[in-house]
Amino acid sequence: MFRRLLGPSIFFCVSSAAGGWLVLNSYSVLDGQLAVIVDKKGNAVDVRAPGVYTPDWNKKPVIYDVKPQQYLCSGEEVTGMVAITYRPHPPAVKEIHSAFGPDYPQKIFPIAGRESLTEVLSAYNGRMKQDELDKRIGLDLHEKMKPLSIVILNARVVLPTSLTNST
Repeated sequence: MFRRLLGPSIFFCVSSAAGGWLVLNSYSVLDGQLAVIVDKKGNAVDVRAPGVYTPDWNKKPVIYDVKPQQYLCSGEEVTGMVAITYRPHPPAVKEIHSAFGPDYPQKIFPIAGRESLTEVLSAYNGRMKQDELDKRIGLDLHEKMKPLSIVILNARVVLPTSLTNST
């Protein structure tokens, strides 16, 4: 998902003319990730692509995974779950960080997933096929996530056997 500093930090030791050692720190952003650079006040100021960077003394990187990820969400009023495959829209990672922070999936998907699950299952008549349920919840989640710059790649409804065997 995301990590504050990913991978091993690389330390370079350089000897100085005075006989001391200077240690330089760096961080790496791997393929499929972006780093949002945050200042001391918590404002997102820049986005960095994959590579190795030396951090500024007054800024820190927050690493975002922009590869497909999964989130599993359960319903409150309705018995069932939805498995969501998503990724943040790379050009909007800075705005996602500013609006929700690095734990955006935990802030967004429980509410949106429950709402979508409730709406889709309220129309469930017991005769819908799994593919139709998945398509409906995927379209509903896609519409809800589009303004937030989160791309829904797939959504799958997981129903308990008591609901699927009732017909």
